[in-house]
Amino acid sequence: MHAFLFLAVPATVLWYIFSDRKRSPVSYIIPVTAGIFSATAYTIIIKFIVTLNEKITDSPAAYIAMLNTRYNLLPVLIICLAYFFISRDSLDFRAKSFVPLALSFEEICCSYFVIGNQEKGSFFLLICLPALIASSYLGAGALLEKAASTFTNNSKDIARTAAFSIAAVILISLVSVVQALWFFNKAAGVYTIFTILLFAAGILTAVLLREKNPDKSPEL
Repeated sequence: MHAFLFLAVPATVLWYIFSDRKRSPVSYIIPVTAGIFSATAYTIIIKFIVTLNEKITDSPAAYIAMLNTRYNLLPVLIICLAYFFISRDSLDFRAKSFVPLALSFEEICCSYFVIGNQEKGSFFLLICLPALIASSYLGAGALLEKAASTFTNNSKDIARTAAFSIAAVILISLVSVVQALWFFNKAAGVYTIFTILLFAAGILTAVLLREKNPDKSPEL
């Protein structure tokens, strides 16, 4: 099961890169490398330099906030926004770079979180969590590609772009919600239902949106 933890997300990244028929896989080297190096630096910092307090809490909301600020949403947003503003590529390619960049980052952060967890041998952490991360980020990537393709200076298009972007953020943050359901409700198995629903939502979003996104977004 540990093999799935270490291979599921990288396999998803490889599939995503080689499924892009419009660009060479070489064009994705920079976002993948940026994700790996930034995640390595980040985990070293939180392990050896800035010790983060991770006391177990009785509050699901506090647990979700901890996951989203330390391992999931916030660090991913920071690295992706930094890449977005530094990159000189087209808006379309910057949107397409989200999946390899974010998943490369999350592979290391997720592995770090699981290996350091007291229940690191659990089925959820070894199988369900990597699958959720892979599917949710694929869905979020498709939403961001749609946001990029609809972006213009028109106020209605700006609103649509914002809506797709917010939906992507929500989809990513829901991974931490399911983790909290697992952590606080293991015996009841409620998290199993939400794991299946979120996994399906991510895959369906990616399938339904990705092929429909036109490759004609403006340069910024």
